[in-house]
Amino acid sequence: MMKRYIDNQRGYSLLLTIFAVMFISIVGVSILSFTLNTTRVTVNEQVNQSSYYIAEAGLVEKRSELNVLAGAAYEEVLNAYNGLPAEEQAGFDLENAFYNRVQSMVDEKLTFESTSTYDEQQSVTPFSNAKVNQISTSPLIYEIVSAGTIPAEKTPELTKELKQRVQIQMNVDTETEVVTIPGGGGTTKFRACFSVYAGGDFEHNGGPLKGPIYSNGNTTLSGGDASITGNVYSKGEVLLQGGSTRVNGNVYTGQKVTVRGGNARVNGQIFENYNLEAAQIECVQKAPELPSLQASFPETNVATLPDEKIHLHSNTHDVIKNGELNIDNYMVRDSNYILKLDRDVYFKKINIKSDYQLTIDLQGQNRRIFVDEFDFEQGRVEFINPGKLEIVIQDDFKLTGGSSINKNNESDLLTIRYAGNKKLTFAGGTALNASLHVKEADLTLAGGNNVDGDIFAYGSSDIKITGGSNAANKLIIAPNSNLSISGGGSANGNIIVKDFSITGGGTVNPPDSDYGEWDGPGGEEQVEVIRYSEDGNFLRSDVLVEE
Repeated sequence: MMKRYIDNQRGYSLLLTIFAVMFISIVGVSILSFTLNTTRVTVNEQVNQSSYYIAEAGLVEKRSELNVLAGAAYEEVLNAYNGLPAEEQAGFDLENAFYNRVQSMVDEKLTFESTSTYDEQQSVTPFSNAKVNQISTSPLIYEIVSAGTIPAEKTPELTKELKQRVQIQMNVDTETEVVTIPGGGGTTKFRACFSVYAGGDFEHNGGPLKGPIYSNGNTTLSGGDASITGNVYSKGEVLLQGGSTRVNGNVYTGQKVTVRGGNARVNGQIFENYNLEAAQIECVQKAPELPSLQASFPETNVATLPDEKIHLHSNTHDVIKNGELNIDNYMVRDSNYILKLDRDVYFKKINIKSDYQLTIDLQGQNRRIFVDEFDFEQGRVEFINPGKLEIVIQDDFKLTGGSSINKNNESDLLTIRYAGNKKLTFAGGTALNASLHVKEADLTLAGGNNVDGDIFAYGSSDIKITGGSNAANKLIIAPNSNLSISGGGSANGNIIVKDFSITGGGTVNPPDSDYGEWDGPGGEEQVEVIRYSEDGNFLRSDVLVEE
């Protein structure tokens, strides 16, 4: 009995062992299957995620290209804007110019479709294909579509596509500045028919002079053939003495008239102790006000031009170097060099010598040249495609040796503003066809010099015209300065000065129309100008869309 029981127990153990082995095998196979499936899912997720990142990388590259182009367009437009005079800046639509320039730069420089490759992954090279499509011009919107692909080798090939729309914007900091424009408030018309308006004394010891004249001080005609044809108005005393001095017109004075010696006489009526303030005088009694010094002589606020060389027959000439413009070499002439101004510019020095010519292309625009020193020993300056040009000279201005500026154009084209305090002497047959503004320096025109434009002097300076020189064609306005004409010098137009004297054959030639109105410098105009920051944000991106 005991033996049978033991045998039965052995059969039961075998059965349990078989069941245990089967159970363990089933569990092992299940775990292996689960692991393989999990690995397969993980690999697929990795490939899927990688293709997403690859697509995103291609999209970011295109978005960056658009942003760089937008930034370059802004810099270009801002530089052009900053080079404009304030009155043009006030009416300039910089934002519209920015969008137009972005559009043109994108059309010119952007690669609208491109493929990029990336580092290998599991022995394959991922790549993206990105395209840019324009959706709208106003506002300026582009859509970027990028497909990222992981090529097939050990894993299934998978391509992920992303889309994003970006809008070009000009998000920059701004501030408003109030700028004063000299004479920008319209023209001031006044009856400028006085040949001479003296805020102080008037002294005449020359030849015939065509009037009328006005003096807030004393008026003296003495010696030789000093004469005035026209009425004389003087708040102080009037004295005619010696020789053939005479006034061929009426004399009005707030004090008395003295006529003595020789053939001195008044061929008209004399009104003594006359109230000139209440008189109905045919011409202006108050000189027009000059614009402010700050507006008339602005500080330099623009950049220099980059260095430039002229290459000719294996030779070179530094026509622009370290902020200096050098018109002093034959290559300037032989190469027909032209200075093209597409913005306002600054030079440390302009050198013109040896009868060479500087030709400036204004491109039909109004421009300014700021220069510290203008050394013009002998040569010419002429313009093509004229607009208008202002040359603001800060320190030193030399014009000698038969030089000419703007000889072939109207004087209204050019205004020269000299802010230095060194005496200006134009001599030796020089010709300046421009209006001249002088801040505080004394001015001498001698030796056959000709200034064919208006002259404005702002300080208490001395102005001398002598030696056959001609000055102005409409007006000399220097209410705080003294003017003397001698030695055959002549002034053409109306003269408004402090003290006036004329001797030795000097002449004054008033305008052809004695009673015409002259458009003088208008009142200052203040305009609001927007100042833009140099940097900003130029893209606004929508959310990424996965296809």
